[in-house]
Amino acid sequence: MLILLFLLVGGGAVLAASAGDAASPPRPAPSVVVRPGDTLWSIAARYDPGPDPFRVIEEIRRLNRLPGYTIEVGQLLTLPRHR
Repeated sequence: MLILLFLLVGGGAVLAASAGDAASPPRPAPSVVVRPGDTLWSIAARYDPGPDPFRVIEEIRRLNRLPGYTIEVGQLLTLPRHR
């Protein structure tokens, strides 16, 4: 009888832990589709306005494995998560 009680309590704990994990699925990384006239600078300034757009630009380049600073209309860019 005592073993059955432990099994019931243990099973409930597992279900509760699983339900808690399901309640907060991981958020997808933010992204943007490049529009006509966009530059890395304009995207960085629009997404994360602040005193250091260079940091954001370099992070966008790193995340998207961009070899330079050229982007194409229609290109999907992954953006850094806000800190």
